[in-house]
Amino acid sequence: MPPADAANDFVTLILQSPHGPVRVMASRKGIARLEFCPKKSAFKNSTDAAAKVPVAWIHEIRRRLEGKAPSARLPLDPHGTPFQKTVWKALCQIPRGQVRSYQNIAKAVGKPRAARAVASACASNRIGILIPCHRVIRKDGTLSGYYWGSKLKRRLLENEGVLLPLSIP
Repeated sequence: MPPADAANDFVTLILQSPHGPVRVMASRKGIARLEFCPKKSAFKNSTDAAAKVPVAWIHEIRRRLEGKAPSARLPLDPHGTPFQKTVWKALCQIPRGQVRSYQNIAKAVGKPRAARAVASACASNRIGILIPCHRVIRKDGTLSGYYWGSKLKRRLLENEGVLLPLSIP
């Protein structure tokens, strides 16, 4: 577990990826954020950040950013409401290379009429890729919004082998 900076309890590390810079924030419990950054980002690494984040975590994050299958489970430290955490847990059950609709996820969490709330929970997710909200689309099979942009969502799905346009099971 990484020691946290006293000022904010997070270690921040900027990684380069095929999709541009990515900001990783880790707490003592796990990865708290994985966010795609604008090209000219003001985000900076914490002091000695690379030494504070376990090498195995960095290696696994890089694998996933490159579109490779997970080789290890990473500890996550998501921050959200109980409903958001329930949705995010359901998103983690979507296999790589597959998609689900917001309505599918709403049913999976026992709230079949809460598709819009599921969409809101997806939009609140700040642990991109690791909590795979990019795998959630509209029930008609079209791509919907993505916090970091629809173009990136399309690229992430294509990297996982999802053929677009889509149909939902």
